[in-house]
Amino acid sequence: MKAMRILAVVLLSLMLNSANAFAQESSSEAASSVSIKAANRALAKSVRRALGRVKGLDPTRIYVRASNGLVTLSGNLRTQAQIDLAGRTASAVQGVASVNNRIVIFNEGDVQ
Repeated sequence: MKAMRILAVVLLSLMLNSANAFAQESSSEAASSVSIKAANRALAKSVRRALGRVKGLDPTRIYVRASNGLVTLSGNLRTQAQIDLAGRTASAVQGVASVNNRIVIFNEGDVQ
């Protein structure tokens, strides 16, 4: 009977330790996920700020999304030259590894 109690205590102790290790691993993964999301938001903000400083470019029609150094631009602008300028500007921002430029030319018939 005493051996059964000892075995039960040992098993309970092992279960609690493994549950604690799992909780620590999950919380570190969550913290890592939060820091990645914060870095992505900061990069997107840097790109938006850079686009806002370019003369002749209306950044209010450009949407910026960042994910691990990949920046996606979407929205619409008036000319292909502006679209190209937006892509070059985003590429020059520190931390940008590549740019997926999905900006299209604004059509006067589009509903805004």
